[in-house]
Amino acid sequence: MLAVHILLCPRLSWKAYGQGPVEYRKLKVLLTNSFKQTKRGPKEVDAGNLYGFAHQAYWGFRFLSEKRKALWKQVLDAKTARSIQAVGRACSQPGTMAKAGYGAAGLMSWLIKRKVAMQVLRAKRHRRYPGSDRPSSADRRMIFLGIAVAAGVWEIEYTTALRKLAQAGRGPEYLTQDVHRSDRFEGMMKSHLWTEPAGNYFLRSENGKWEQIGKLPCIVPARWQGGYIIYGYGPSGFQSTFSRTLPTELVDPQASQEQGSVTETISIGQLPAKSFARNSVRCRCGAEISAQTRKLALQALAEHKRQVHNTNRRSGRTN
Repeated sequence: MLAVHILLCPRLSWKAYGQGPVEYRKLKVLLTNSFKQTKRGPKEVDAGNLYGFAHQAYWGFRFLSEKRKALWKQVLDAKTARSIQAVGRACSQPGTMAKAGYGAAGLMSWLIKRKVAMQVLRAKRHRRYPGSDRPSSADRRMIFLGIAVAAGVWEIEYTTALRKLAQAGRGPEYLTQDVHRSDRFEGMMKSHLWTEPAGNYFLRSENGKWEQIGKLPCIVPARWQGGYIIYGYGPSGFQSTFSRTLPTELVDPQASQEQGSVTETISIGQLPAKSFARNSVRCRCGAEISAQTRKLALQALAEHKRQVHNTNRRSGRTN
């Protein structure tokens, strides 16, 4: 696009008949390309978008460090962009990033791009990139590399990405705290177990047989008599499993001494009340509901009556 610049240049001229100088203006027209971008500046990227990509890329690298150690070692040892791109091609293969999460798997596939691979190499040469072999250093490497992948995806320099995140209060320190919140929550929940009787998923029909009324959260033996669904966090995350007896953490010791443990021959709806955990309640249909507190158990019982027995909460009547 051509821009027209009009310059007003003053000139003096002598008017005829000696009446003194008279000023006039002469117009000059210049044709230039001054409105055309000759140099490309930094790409405008919202810090929130940049942070979201860095967050997902961190989990991608963490998955490699835990489940695909050979690929993670290749990232750490890479000296060229081709080595990083090879990791990206491997992550794009079916099954490589299974159970890593959609975002984490997607960001690892971006390592195929040369621009992304170059930013990863620049992050590894950054003065703040951890160089020790301590476990905490390994985690910080994932933080730095995650930001590098986000920078490459958005086509900006790694240092520019660090600056933008720092200005928005979303720098490496904040990212470190954010990604470990789920770790702290999972670690806290690993010490907690909760359970409910498997009979909650069955209802006695008119002919006296028990029929399944809801999807079971785990596999239950075909010919079972009495048992519990136990929930908790294990090495692979949240889990549920079937057990014929209660875990020791959920058994009331006093009740166990008086009544003994639950045997496999007791059928649903006939379990003695004292054999359950203290925070357990029983519905008139025979279903037992256990929770961490009695208040939660009563709330769950009310919800059970509403869904299974179609009971109105206010009136307590069955429709």
